Amino acid sequence: MLETVMTAVAIAKIPAARELAASLPGPVMVSSVHRVPVDILGGRAGWGKISGGVSARDRQRVIDRHQAGDLQGVAITTAGAEGITLTRGHEHVSIDRDWRPGMNVQMEDRQHRAGQQEEVHVWQLVAEHPVDEIKARVLDRKMRVLEALGLEEA
Repeated sequence: MLETVMTAVAIAKIPAARELAASLPGPVMVSSVHRVPVDILGGRAGWGKISGGVSARDRQRVIDRHQAGDLQGVAITTAGAEGITLTRGHEHVSIDRDWRPGMNVQMEDRQHRAGQQEEVHVWQLVAEHPVDEIKARVLDRKMRVLEALGLEEA
């Protein structure tokens, strides 16, 4: 039940994510734990998507097009959190985050790579919904603990 609510909240954030991404200097990376927002946002003209349902060949094609500046943005799930570089853009819109802080750090690190010429800005969308607000507080608390222990990459 909680997962269903969290998916619905993520879907409800799509218009805000679309509007924010359009206002930022591109290309933009939009991330979500949930596949529906990634499919919708990444399926638009001029965008690419990387999720568990995208083949390795198509994933590489999206990465190459992004890095060449041929895409306005790329939408990505946690399936793309590791092993890819998306340094062409420096704006990251996070629709929602994973419960594991390390996975969120990995997601943000897609743009924090050698070759990045700009400061990367991460925009966290938090809905005015108790589930989303509680999750944001829990994740912020987890990150503070990890940082205090010197384990912020965990």
